[in-house]
Amino acid sequence: SITRKIYLKNQVGRPPESIWFASKFGSSRTANKVIKNIFGKNQFETPKAPKLIEGIIKISTDKNSIILDSFAGSGTTGHAVLNLNKQDGGKRKFILVEMEDYANDITAERVKRVSKGYGKGNSEVKGTDGAFDYYELGLPLFDDNQNLNEKVSIEKIREYIWFSETRTLF
Repeated sequence: SITRKIYLKNQVGRPPESIWFASKFGSSRTANKVIKNIFGKNQFETPKAPKLIEGIIKISTDKNSIILDSFAGSGTTGHAVLNLNKQDGGKRKFILVEMEDYANDITAERVKRVSKGYGKGNSEVKGTDGAFDYYELGLPLFDDNQNLNEKVSIEKIREYIWFSETRTLF
């Protein structure tokens, strides 16, 4: 087998640790407490701890990165990016994609509450500020047979054609 060695003199930045201790990065239990504090009840079955995602983002990106989470779930990645930007003045951006029916009620709502602040009393968490845009995908332009979807309006078809033509210019 091939063994790759990285010598300390060639190491850029802090080498990642191989063990992610719950005391530092959170756990499923702490992630559930965060969700409960944001929504007043546990709204999501398997959230990740924001500190864990913050740790991953810290070792794998810089302060101006764009972070993509194509399975956004409860929105922990957006939460983590907003937290990190507040902590270190970063200008990170995030793109969250969620295809399930809770995208508006949980994913986007969590990011909104994190930016504005959430919780009450001793559990109150100040907002991180920051802003985000939320978009919903429309109907598919083509059906399963690659014919135009009759349910899509002519205006949307024209938008697609215009977008396709302008995209090829770049």
